[in-house]
Amino acid sequence: MHTSPLFCIAFACLVGSAVAQTPAVPAPAGLVPCDPRGALVRGMQATLSMFGHPLACYTSTESWTLQGPGKKSVPREYAFAIDVNPAFGPYSRSDVDAMYAKVSEQWRTYQPADRARLEEYTRSVNAALAKSLPQQPAANLQLQPPLLVSIERVGIGAYLVVSIRKRTFTAPGGAQYASTAVEAAGMALRGSSLVRIEVHREMAGSSDVAIVHDGADAWLKKLTQ
Repeated sequence: MHTSPLFCIAFACLVGSAVAQTPAVPAPAGLVPCDPRGALVRGMQATLSMFGHPLACYTSTESWTLQGPGKKSVPREYAFAIDVNPAFGPYSRSDVDAMYAKVSEQWRTYQPADRARLEEYTRSVNAALAKSLPQQPAANLQLQPPLLVSIERVGIGAYLVVSIRKRTFTAPGGAQYASTAVEAAGMALRGSSLVRIEVHREMAGSSDVAIVHDGADAWLKKLTQ
C-alpha cells in the first residue's frame, strides 16, 4: 500500500510563501512551486528520499486552519513528485503493471485493525519528522487507518490511488490539532523513468475528493505525455 504524504512535515509549513523554482516536472493545476528554502521542501528531501530522488514540490496559496486551540494555519493543498529509484531503471510498462497489481492486492488484504502495523508506521513517520527538522522540536503525529476511495489505471502508463486519512498532532507544549485530508498517490511512466506523485488536501467536504482525484489524474496524464 502507498504510504501517504507527510502532513507538511508536522507544522513545519505553518508559515511560508511560495516562490519561483525551476521544476523538473510539469506543475499540477492550481498549485505553485514551494519555497525552495522552506521547510516543506527540506522535509520532502529528508523524508521522501527513501523512494528515490525528489523532483518537485508544489503548494496552494490558500491556507487552512486546523481543528484545535488557536489558529494554526497550513497550506490547503500540497504535492510532491519523486523520481523513483533511478538506479534500478530503466523502467517499462511491465514495471507499472507489476506495481499496480501489488498495490491493488495490498489494499485488498489491508486490515485497518492491524494495530501493530499502524503503530510501526507511525513510529517511522515520527522518526522521519525528527530527522528532517533537527533544529526544532517536531510535533508528535498519530495516524488513523486510511479509507480507500478509489484505485485505478490512468492510461497505459500510470495508476492512481485516492484515500482519506485522519491525523492528530500533539505540538510541543501539549496542544493537539486534528486533520482530515484527501490524499492521492500515483505512479507514472515518463520515458524510461518512473515518477511517483503525492497530493494532500485538507478536507472540508465531499467535493474535495473529486478535486484531488481529478487534479492528480490530470497531473499523471501530463507526466505520461
